[in-house]
Formats: sequence, structure tokens, C-alpha cells
Amino acid sequence: MSDIKKELFNSIGKYEQSHNIEDYFEYLTQLQAEQAPWLDKNLIEVSVFQSFAKYYNDHNIDYIICKYLEQSYEQTTHRTAA
Repeated sequence: MSDIKKELFNSIGKYEQSHNIEDYFEYLTQLQAEQAPWLDKNLIEVSVFQSFAKYYNDHNIDYIICKYLEQSYEQTTHRTAA
């Protein structure tokens, strides 16, 4: 798991009462995948992260999501170029 993803989990964890935020996140991504099976796995993760940011109106989570997307884009570009 990337450091940015851990940072997102930590930021979300301060709001959630779940003992294991990673498992809760996995559960929510599975639900989202059932609702929108045409979405890519990364987009599903981002949409779940974004729902937390919007629900809690936390701009820090929004910022971390942008860093997460940037990192994901860089990794995709690097794999494509190689």
C-alpha cells in the first residue's frame, strides 16, 4: 500500500468509528463496484475517497486525493512508456 493511501486512511480514520478503516474501505469499494461495474478499480477507489471528503467537508482529504491521482497517473505513464 502506498504512503499516500495510508495517509488517506489516517485522515478518514479520525472521522470514522470503524476499528479497521481498510476493511471498511474495501467493503465500500465492493458496493460501489456493484453499483457501477463499468468503472475502473482506481476510479472506484477515488470515488469512495471522494465521498468521504465531501461528506466530512475535509479539504485536506481532497488534497491528498489529488496527490493520490497524480501518483497513479505517473505510475501509469511510467508503465506505458516502458
